[in-house]
Amino acid sequence: MNKIVSPVQPGAHSNSILREQIVLVGVLGALALLAMVLPVHDVRILFRYYLPLHTTVELLAIMVAFLVFATVWHTPKKQISTSLLFIAGALFAAGWLDFAHALSYKGMPDLITPSSVQKAIAF
Repeated sequence: MNKIVSPVQPGAHSNSILREQIVLVGVLGALALLAMVLPVHDVRILFRYYLPLHTTVELLAIMVAFLVFATVWHTPKKQISTSLLFIAGALFAAGWLDFAHALSYKGMPDLITPSSVQKAIAF
């Protein structure tokens, strides 16, 4: 019988994954350093521009939380761990809290009671 020989050396795959992870950590670390150096405290955004920006960013965060939950929810039960289910449930709850926060921010229409800064902070 002919023996099939793999062209990849044993351990070569794990070395390439490790290299990719090191590059990713380096890039994210450089971005974090750049964010610390930038003069962000001087940025002024008018409220009329801040409200749509805040709502857009909040909705993106909500979508990510719900997409993670939906992905875990539709993963076959044999391929999922209990900790991943816990994280998915926590993200589902966080998505709804984030949604309530976005709707209760000052300038948004009333959500049961008038919107205010204190109400947004509470969520």
